[in-house]
Amino acid sequence: MKQKIQLTVLLLVITGAITTLSCKKNKTGESAKTKTELLTTGSWKRTILTSNPANDCYGNGVFATDILSVMLTCEKDNFDTYQTNGIWE
Repeated sequence: MKQKIQLTVLLLVITGAITTLSCKKNKTGESAKTKTELLTTGSWKRTILTSNPANDCYGNGVFATDILSVMLTCEKDNFDTYQTNGIWE
């Protein structure tokens, strides 16, 4: 019985040590980036664009919730860039 308790304690200590050592530490001293910093670090390609309720984007009577499916081909391949001052390109 004493051996089972010692084995259980040993397994718990090993598990705790592995868990503690496997966590990544931020060694550079930098804090986590804000949502604004993450959003403004580069350009973004649209992969989905939805609207609820359905919208008639071009005024042609075609209402859609999946806006990307009704966009013109030349609009689908654009990249969006967001700036920290609130400007969207």
